[in-house]
Amino acid sequence: MTVFGNGGMNGGMNGGMNGGMASGAQDTGIFSTPPSTLPFDGVLELDVRSTTIPKHMDFPEQAWAPKLRAQLILAEFAKTDWEEAGSVLPKKSELDFSNLKFAEAQLQPLIQFRDTIRGSRSAEIAAQADGSEAYWAHLLMIGPRHREATATLIAVGMAVGQMVGMYFKDKYKQPRPAQFLPALMPSLTTPSHPSYPSGHSTQSYLIMHLVTSILPGKYDNPMATSIKALADRIAENREVAGVHYPIDTEAGRLLAEKVFNDYLCGNDRLDKLIEQAKTEWDDVHLSGSPGIDDLNGPDSLGQIVADHVVDALESKAE
Repeated sequence: MTVFGNGGMNGGMNGGMNGGMASGAQDTGIFSTPPSTLPFDGVLELDVRSTTIPKHMDFPEQAWAPKLRAQLILAEFAKTDWEEAGSVLPKKSELDFSNLKFAEAQLQPLIQFRDTIRGSRSAEIAAQADGSEAYWAHLLMIGPRHREATATLIAVGMAVGQMVGMYFKDKYKQPRPAQFLPALMPSLTTPSHPSYPSGHSTQSYLIMHLVTSILPGKYDNPMATSIKALADRIAENREVAGVHYPIDTEAGRLLAEKVFNDYLCGNDRLDKLIEQAKTEWDDVHLSGSPGIDDLNGPDSLGQIVADHVVDALESKAE
């Protein structure tokens, strides 16, 4: 049984988006797609004297593939005035790369990422390029027959985030970083859609809000900090890769918050799903264990070198 699989749509929705936003999980590990057909010769021999046909049967709700159930919530969301969420974004004229100070503020962090941590994160960046669901499943212990309502919430975040992101990408038509600075040499093929806002950021922060909403105590739950940290990491990795600016990441974060609070909350289908997902987290309690030192562990060698390089660059700039 697959967690995010859809039994037929997979490959069509995400196969051509490369490097950019994704609607599907990679078919690896717990997300591997089961065979579409199983060999079977002949028929099952039934005892016709004792065989009956069930009546009044519906398809079980829990048997929906998360991606496809998410489409039902997306359809309800699309009926709202969600385009008004753009009120949290600046005007297009304010994203002025002809202003050298503005351009430098957006490009300099990407140069530092290229020269420091991009290499150590390259495998992670590639794995997240066409979908980050596997990372969320790993963090949240989602698997076949385990926390499937939560898996559906992740699928909702991916689907809604993609639609919202594409709408505003078309509205702003922001060029990609490599168009301004080809020497960035992004570690991914430049995605075939505009830069602003970051779709990965929009999706990740939507997932953060959706999943946190089902935890006891919500944002005060000990799990909430880890969930936010992963959203931050996935969003930042797009800057590290050289395909997004910091403003793209921030726009995705702002949109996700606005969309979740004003246009997703109150969605009847989503509210029902959230109540189902809450039961999957009864074992996660509100109380934490404060006072544990060094939860992040020691810095990696790559991070230590990166920190030194950044310090050197900053000193040189001064």
